[in-house]
Amino acid sequence: MILYFTGTGNSRHVANKIARVAGDPVENITDHLRKDDIGSYHSNKPYVFVGPVYAGRYPKVMTE
Repeated sequence: MILYFTGTGNSRHVANKIARVAGDPVENITDHLRKDDIGSYHSNKPYVFVGPVYAGRYPKVMTE
């Protein structure tokens, strides 16, 4: 499963490219945050997190 956070769309673009190669589903982290959805997720493959790096780190919403 590929989870991404994007501000401008660049991370979404990269996540979709990875998904095409890996054959994994893509989920937008922002959609889940807006719904206050912290549900449980399951993937038989490793999770892939895609997001921008600001000042040498991921945005706070990704690390929390």
